[in-house]
Amino acid sequence: MKMYEGIEFYAKSNNVIVLNFSLQNENRDNREKMSVWFAQKQINTTWQKYRIAFSDLAFSQDSADKQMGGDGSLNLDLIQSFRFAVTPWFNPPESSGTFWVDEIKLY
Repeated sequence: MKMYEGIEFYAKSNNVIVLNFSLQNENRDNREKMSVWFAQKQINTTWQKYRIAFSDLAFSQDSADKQMGGDGSLNLDLIQSFRFAVTPWFNPPESSGTFWVDEIKLY
């Protein structure tokens, strides 16, 4: 049985930006506890296809704190949410603007 290897999407922005992709999954033993995984991609000003392999996702150490209780295991069958975001930590103020994401699918 073939499993999914990652997420694929098309994106563009009106300025070159670093886009953060993150997903949050539940702990198999305690649904109240969450782990957050993330990756970043530089997005250009023309539509392009991007891929993020699940094996390239990094565990967010912030999700290991007592409040979230993340255990560092990526359970793809327990994904609660995913998001695309632009944060000021990776983008200079002059890069603010709009980005678009389309045709999101698993591969």
